Amino acid sequence: SEVFLTLSSSSMHAAVGDAAETMSMLGKAGSVAGQHDFHYIFGASEFASDVIRIIQPTVGFEQLMLFPQQTLKLKHQALEAGRALSSARHDMERSMEKLEALELDIN
Repeated sequence: SEVFLTLSSSSMHAAVGDAAETMSMLGKAGSVAGQHDFHYIFGASEFASDVIRIIQPTVGFEQLMLFPQQTLKLKHQALEAGRALSSARHDMERSMEKLEALELDIN
């Protein structure tokens, strides 16, 4: 998948930061002050009650940040396979062009 191949610790860090900010806003929406501050977020107070249930199963930020490093070899293998397929496709197209040229010469 393109997402897997382009995943980096910096992009994941930014995504987690944005998600944390949003979750903070939604989490505060359950309080009186939060409802006043974030009244414009449709469904925020309903969603705020689910924040803890969403966060609890995560294994930790450090584990998440290790994922791109731990899968680097797999990414290189996937990219190499893509290059090999691209090269094979290019070779096949050249062979087809030569075959078509030969057929034109015969006719």
